[in-house]
Amino acid sequence: MRIRIERPLCTAEMKNCVLIAPEVFELDAEGKAVVKDPNGASEGRILRAALACQQRAVIVTEDDGSPIWPGDFRALLQRLDRLGRD
Repeated sequence: MRIRIERPLCTAEMKNCVLIAPEVFELDAEGKAVVKDPNGASEGRILRAALACQQRAVIVTEDDGSPIWPGDFRALLQRLDRLGRD
């Protein structure tokens, strides 16, 4: 799984990604989210952080580049359900 921030979309107004997965995301000097440790939290927590981004600036893909989020909402919910709560 790969994570990146689409910087032009990020406003970090709500800071949802940082609040949900502070081990993975932090704010830089410009007040935008950056990925500090892509392995810092479970897959489920990272996906919930991406889902919580109102601007859809947190981009999550499979290692082969196929989209996880933003993408098929139903598929993401099913994946989260399979992963369980951490």
